[in-house]
Amino acid sequence: MEFSMNSKESAKANDLGAIVVLIGKIGQYMACFEKNIKVGLPKQMFIKESSQDFSYKNIRAVGRQDAGMISPGWLTLDSGGGIKEGISVDTPGTVIFNKKGDKLSREMQSFIEEKISEFSNDSQKEKVIQESSTADELKKFADLKEQGIITEEEFNTKKKELLGL
Repeated sequence: MEFSMNSKESAKANDLGAIVVLIGKIGQYMACFEKNIKVGLPKQMFIKESSQDFSYKNIRAVGRQDAGMISPGWLTLDSGGGIKEGISVDTPGTVIFNKKGDKLSREMQSFIEEKISEFSNDSQKEKVIQESSTADELKKFADLKEQGIITEEEFNTKKKELLGL
């Protein structure tokens, strides 16, 4: 996917090893990587450097608003608790940008939503594999019990262990 990053955003992406970076107001940035997103604020006069990492598998939704004539736009990640009404520079998982960030923020929203879907599908596959392997294990121990190789008590102990009871 091609992104419409400006030269400063491209340089930051190269610096961080990110796929895409959106730089917002006061240098705040959102950087997308293969497995996670980093939202950060570089060190400035009275502000110390800070950043937060968000795994795609833990992100529930992506909120976005275009910038208006006066009001800024924003791109925010919901990792629980919903999209906040009053978005500000210190809202976790959020970058605030001006009108120039509208196009890139839309591209990033699409990219992030694809990644969320991809990781969600991977998680569902893992769950199915885990459930089938648990069922397979239970069947194996039931067969051992039927053959008299293990006792009823040993089978019940293993069953509780496998089912997490």
